[in-house]
Amino acid sequence: MTLTVLERDRTHTGRPRLAPAVAEARLTAGVRDDMLPATWDDHVRVYGEPHTWSRAAQVMTLLQSHGVLGRGGAGFPLAIKMDAVVKAKGRPVVVVNASEGEPAIWKDRTLISLVPHLVLDGAQLAALAVGADHIHVAVNPTYRPAHLALLRAITERQSRTRDAVPVTVHVVPDEFTAGECSSVVGLINGSRGRPQFVSTIAAVRGVDNRPTLLSNTETFAQLAILTRMGDRYADVGTETEPGTALFTIRGAVPEDVVVEAPLGTPLGALINEVGGLTEPIQAVLVGGYHGRWLPVDVAWNAPLSVTEMRARGGAVGAGLIAPLPANACPLSEVSRVVGYLASQTAGQCGPCVNGLPTIAQGLAALAHGAAGEDMLDRIAEWSGLVVGRGVCKHPDGTVGFVASALEVFAEHAQRHLYGPCGLPWRKLLPIDGTCLTTPLYDVA
Repeated sequence: MTLTVLERDRTHTGRPRLAPAVAEARLTAGVRDDMLPATWDDHVRVYGEPHTWSRAAQVMTLLQSHGVLGRGGAGFPLAIKMDAVVKAKGRPVVVVNASEGEPAIWKDRTLISLVPHLVLDGAQLAALAVGADHIHVAVNPTYRPAHLALLRAITERQSRTRDAVPVTVHVVPDEFTAGECSSVVGLINGSRGRPQFVSTIAAVRGVDNRPTLLSNTETFAQLAILTRMGDRYADVGTETEPGTALFTIRGAVPEDVVVEAPLGTPLGALINEVGGLTEPIQAVLVGGYHGRWLPVDVAWNAPLSVTEMRARGGAVGAGLIAPLPANACPLSEVSRVVGYLASQTAGQCGPCVNGLPTIAQGLAALAHGAAGEDMLDRIAEWSGLVVGRGVCKHPDGTVGFVASALEVFAEHAQRHLYGPCGLPWRKLLPIDGTCLTTPLYDVA
């Protein structure tokens, strides 16, 4: 394991910079130098005409040949999901989930802001491939540049192309659970947009009780790249997980960035590609706030693929990589994030109404060194009462985050039973949207 540590000052902002792609730029090849949204002419100049009708016939064959996984966090094979939609009863619809309510992750907002036509191309291809007659895009409007870029791109396409399938944009609440599948489907169906008890997957019965192909923004952009590249798509990535992915990197690095890299790139190598570490680290959070903490010796050389991360007890998830400085209290970061997650529940089931706030309060007491000697046992007991009992997977994801933290930082947690550790509270992981409305474009 090689750690590259750079001596430099850095300042975190809410909006990560887009870093140059590692190896070959695909999703980000069409990004303009001035960081303004790519127009239709920009898009065609880089990616060529979509030829959507002819390429749609290739979609299922290419997906099955290369086993492309969705990029929303679950790592589910896209071909299987699309096949389920095609085989279900009724005329399908397509939903682009661009809600991205987690404040630490910025990949979908980056794509919508900078290359919106690539995402819309992918949605059109998917709609034609499954026989859908409508595309819905669920977008979080709090980051205005992304929302505006999407609306402008749709308007531009109406005058410049002959898109086969109409598109409707829906505004989702700025909440962590608003991007959950049943929340998005419910919002499009006219409800508040909160997780719902469902007995059937959206692929079978979703929007308007019709088969629904719902995936995140990057997945549709990847579909557009796949159909343009054909078998060359698998030139990068791993044998079972081809292609690139977008990652958000923040923490003990020179600046917060979003970067495109081949799947299978070692985590440490990717960090070094974007500037290396600014200080020694004690662990790495991988996957997001429903991801997992990993020890440095496990994480650093781990290939960033779904299979390899799962083998190490981690998850690629939504693509967050956050190396935690050694000179930072880990329990302070964990308790802040869990407090945020507890505040982001829909408030409609016991695990969220009672369980997560109780766990958050216990972690806060532990972080302040004000907990009783049995607090770790109590947190484990409360966590066991939460798992598998929620309307959605938010309680389970939160408990997984907590469990990995208490395992990786076990020695530190023991010290906190008897008082504060003395390490600074750095507040490196964002827990609100205070920077979401800052302009994306800093053009001199």
